[in-house]
Amino acid sequence: MVEPHSFTGQLTPDELIDIGKHFLKLAESIKETVNEQDHQHTISHTSEIIDQLLPRQKLILYDLRAHAYAMQGQPSTAINDAQQMITLSPALGAGYFRKASVFSMYGNQTQAIAAFEEGLQHASTDANDYTEQLITEKAAASNAKERRIDFMTLFPAEVIDDINARLPQDAKAVCLLISRLWREKILGCAAAWENLSISDNNNEIQILGVVPGYIGHFVRHLTIKTASENVTLICLRSMKKGYFSRIESLEISAITARGLAPYVGRLLIALSQMSKTLATLNLDLARNDGTSSPSILLTDILYACSNLKNLTYSTSSPLAELAGDFNTAEQHKTLINMQLKASSITRPDIEFMLQKCHKLRRFVINGCNPTVLDAVNSHSTNLEIFAYNANFTIPQLQDDTNLKETGLRQIYTHNDQDVPATHLLPLIYKNRTTLETVHARMSPITNEEELQSLYAAYPSFKLKRVTKLFFNGYTGIQKFMLQAIRNTTTVFDLSVASTHDVNELVEAILKLPPLQKFDLSLIDKSVDSSSFITLFERYGDISHSRPSLQYVSFRYCDVTDAELVALAGIKSLHEITLRGLDYVSANGISTLIQNLSSQLTSVQLIDMDVVDDSVLVALGDLKRMTYIELDLLQSITDQGIRRMVDKACFSTNTLTKLVVTECDQITSACIGYASQQIKVVVYSR
Repeated sequence: MVEPHSFTGQLTPDELIDIGKHFLKLAESIKETVNEQDHQHTISHTSEIIDQLLPRQKLILYDLRAHAYAMQGQPSTAINDAQQMITLSPALGAGYFRKASVFSMYGNQTQAIAAFEEGLQHASTDANDYTEQLITEKAAASNAKERRIDFMTLFPAEVIDDINARLPQDAKAVCLLISRLWREKILGCAAAWENLSISDNNNEIQILGVVPGYIGHFVRHLTIKTASENVTLICLRSMKKGYFSRIESLEISAITARGLAPYVGRLLIALSQMSKTLATLNLDLARNDGTSSPSILLTDILYACSNLKNLTYSTSSPLAELAGDFNTAEQHKTLINMQLKASSITRPDIEFMLQKCHKLRRFVINGCNPTVLDAVNSHSTNLEIFAYNANFTIPQLQDDTNLKETGLRQIYTHNDQDVPATHLLPLIYKNRTTLETVHARMSPITNEEELQSLYAAYPSFKLKRVTKLFFNGYTGIQKFMLQAIRNTTTVFDLSVASTHDVNELVEAILKLPPLQKFDLSLIDKSVDSSSFITLFERYGDISHSRPSLQYVSFRYCDVTDAELVALAGIKSLHEITLRGLDYVSANGISTLIQNLSSQLTSVQLIDMDVVDDSVLVALGDLKRMTYIELDLLQSITDQGIRRMVDKACFSTNTLTKLVVTECDQITSACIGYASQQIKVVVYSR
């Protein structure tokens, strides 16, 4: 029979090997005792493994991993492993020693000493030989604590300021408590307080306590997101007293705005005190509980903030209740950017406002009815960017002082909600010579007489400068919009949804200079999509001699492998997005990827059960791939992800980002494996 294993006091990798060897011997013995029905020795050997070998093995593994984490700059994770050691064997000094060693390594001698003392108090001197080390290292930590050097006294002031400016806000709050010198250095660093956020975090509330006399005049960007009425009042009081004398932007979150109703007057006074420098205000008054928003009128805000350039104002009430009387308001001379969101916005709500804010260059509104478009069309002299109920991020203004003519440059509508053409087309037509981006989802025009009346109402409708165009290919609308870009030389990005006539669309595209981006969505099998083969073959021929299509997206289109084959011939293609394609095969997608293996840099595969591990393996062979997104794919497995990652990182190592979302068979363990080889991995289920 196998002799019981004797343990040394120290945990070492060598002992891990010895334990493994002894484990194997016991396993052989257990096999024999089971066959011989020697129950007594079976119990003895299995008990030794369960009670002695496995716990000791875990201790050694935790100890080795804790050391590795500490050496890799992950002290908190190392401390967690050391604590696991203590939990496994509280009478053994090893866990306390490892815990204290990590604290000491990172300069926290106070906590190191506490961990050494904890070990001396709880560890049994008979069970291990760590006692002497605990005593020796505790003395060393005490000496290190006594002779520690404060770096605040060593480095030049500009280096200290640079360090302080980079600290997270929580860390700054802790630094304020370390010593008088640290407090003076932190409070005197202007760059450290340019961005200040006040929430219900105790450290941030503590910072608020030093605002009045020290850091208020350093703050340029202030965010208030507290549910505490007392904290909100302290902020308002500090504003009113002029402590934020250089503030440029202020954001008040919805959670703070809920308690503002009794203090609207104080807020407006506070805003007026900061009006000389305050250029950006974000006020979120929206409520999700069905109650009305605090009555902070738009007219009062603009009156108090006379130099405001950017205003974001959200409310869950109708705008009519909170707009105020713009008819009697003064002209606002500086506002150029406004975002409004309300439960209801109509033409009368904004008509006078647009007249009094005549310098507006960017106007984003949500919650509108179509009559708002009529007001914008009548009162938008300087408007450059306009978004109507858009459900995506709208670009910000660019500082372009060389614009020689006024007029809209960009117009956006909702991705999924149709807008009556009778309201939207007048605005587009008025700005037809300046528009560069048109995202226009309009209702279908099924009556030929109505379509002819549009041609009569908007003669010579040509979008001469448009570079990016989105429209829905409904009856009437598609023909009208294609006429608008006929003979244009500027369009490079075209998106079309729900086209009713593919032949008409392809014929128009073939008459344009080659597109760089092409996005098709919501084309069902009732529409003949074979014309796309002609288009892609033509683009393939062009790509051999000059720049051609670089990005293609098919979203919920009933295209087939035949279209993918034609697509594979385009030598300039770098990015593809395939989403919700029900009539393609895994082989068709793999073949497309393989044929483009030397040129693709980005691939997104979304909501397709046909995508399986064979497709992932093909992705792994791409030579220039930098970005892969896999979303709502139910047929891919961990094995496929691992093979893709192994091939991609072994052959080219260009893949820098992998996104895996809602793929049910993919486990967190597999994602952990991918994270070891790819710089950025995003995962959610």
